[in-house]
Amino acid sequence: MFKEFPPISEKQWKQKIQYELEGADYNKNMVWESREGIMVKPFYHQDSTAYQKYKIELKPKKWNTCQTIDGENVDQAKQSILAALESEIDSIWIQNIKKYEDLENLLADIKISKTKIHLQLSSFSLSALEKIKRLPNHEQILIHLDPISVLAQTGNWPEGNLNCLNQFSELLVNSHDSELSHHLSIDTSLYKNAGATIVQQLAYSLAHTTEYLNLIPKEYFSKPTFRVSLVGNYFFEIAKIKSLRLLWSLLAKEFEVEENCQIVATSSKRNKTLFAQNNNLLRTTSESMAAILGGANTICTQTYNHFNQRFDTDAERIARNQLFILRDESHLTGKNDPVDGSYYIQSLTEQFTQKALLLFKQIEKSGGFLEHLKKGLIQKKIKESAEKEQLAFDRQEEILVGSNAFYSESEPMNLQVDKNPFREKRNIKTLIEPIIEYRLSEKMEKKIIHTERN
Repeated sequence: MFKEFPPISEKQWKQKIQYELEGADYNKNMVWESREGIMVKPFYHQDSTAYQKYKIELKPKKWNTCQTIDGENVDQAKQSILAALESEIDSIWIQNIKKYEDLENLLADIKISKTKIHLQLSSFSLSALEKIKRLPNHEQILIHLDPISVLAQTGNWPEGNLNCLNQFSELLVNSHDSELSHHLSIDTSLYKNAGATIVQQLAYSLAHTTEYLNLIPKEYFSKPTFRVSLVGNYFFEIAKIKSLRLLWSLLAKEFEVEENCQIVATSSKRNKTLFAQNNNLLRTTSESMAAILGGANTICTQTYNHFNQRFDTDAERIARNQLFILRDESHLTGKNDPVDGSYYIQSLTEQFTQKALLLFKQIEKSGGFLEHLKKGLIQKKIKESAEKEQLAFDRQEEILVGSNAFYSESEPMNLQVDKNPFREKRNIKTLIEPIIEYRLSEKMEKKIIHTERN
C-alpha cells in the first residue's frame, strides 16, 4: 500500500504548514523554546534525525520495581520492609541509615529470598563493609556509595574526612574481590531537585562521574549506578534517560571501562505539592512511565504525602501498586521499546546529548567538577536555572494543579503534618556552599499556611 504514496520530505511538510498558516509567522506560532534552549517543532521527520548514529542498544530488557524506605526510624522502617517483602516487590532502597547498629537491628530478623536490598550509605569504611557481610542474606544487599554527592548536598565530606576520596578509592580496590556487592552510585537526583535543567543534569552527571574515573584505576572501576529523578515533562524525561545511557557509553569508551550502566529512577521532589496531594499520584505515575519508556533498570516510587508524613502504610501500598499496575496490567515490561522510531524523542535525545557534551567539556577544560563545586560555580548555575523556573511558576506559566492553579481554600484546614514539609536552614560550618533541594510550591504553601494561622 505504501508504494502507492510518494514519500514526503520534511521541507514539503513545512511548506504545507506555512500555507495553512495564511501568512502567520511559522517560528512565532508553531515553535517554542524549552528551558534547555531547545526549539520544539510542531512535527518531526526522519530527514532531521541521525537515528542510527544515536541508536542505543544497551537498554534493559526488563525493569525492576522498587520501594524507597527511610531508615531513620528503625521500627517504622522494619514494618515498611516487611510489607514490601510480602507484596513481592523486586527491590527496596533504604536510605538515611545513621550507623551500623541501626542497620543490624533493621535487617537482623528479616528473611530475604529474592528481593534486592539497595543500601545507600553516606559514610563508609572497610570494617563497616565487613560487618555488613556478616548480616543474614548479605548476598542480597547492594551497597551504594557516592562521597561527592554527600559533599554537594551537605557542603562537607562524609564525617568531615578531608582525605575521603583517597580512602574511598582504596576501599574499592581492597574490596574489589569481596562477595559483598558494592556500587559506585552517582546520585544525580540532587541536581533536578534543586532546579537544574536537563542539560545541566546530564553534564553534571558526566563531570561528577569523571572525578571517580580519574581517581579509581580502571581495572577496579565497576559498572556505575546513576540515580536520577524525573518531573512531569513526559517526553523530555524519556529522552533524558536515553541520553544519559548514551553519554555514559561515550564516556566509558574514552576511559576504556564497561559501557553499560544501571539507572535507578525516582520521582523528583521539585514538582510535588503539599496541598491537593492526590495530584502527586498522577505525577508519580506519569514519571514512572517516562522512566520505563526511557529505559531505566529500576523504578522507585515515592509516596504521595512523604513531605508531611513520616510513616503511612496505605500510601506505601499505593506507591507499590502504581508500579505493579504499570508492569502487570499496562504491560510496560521493557521487552519492547514503544518509543523506538519516534523522531521527536530521538531528536530530543540527540540535542540533549550534544548540549550536555558541550557543557561537560567546558567544565573539564576549566578544572573539573570538584573545582567548580569548590568555587560555587555549579551552585550558581543551578540557582539561576531554579530562579527562572520559580518565576515561571509564580507567573502561572508553569502550572501545578492544586497549588498555583485550581487551589481549594479548604486544603490547609484539612492538612495533617507529621514532619516539616519545608526546607530547613542549617547553621553549620561547611567547606563549600551546599546544593539545596527546593520544591516549586514551597513559597506559596508557606504563605497560605501563615495566613490561615494568623
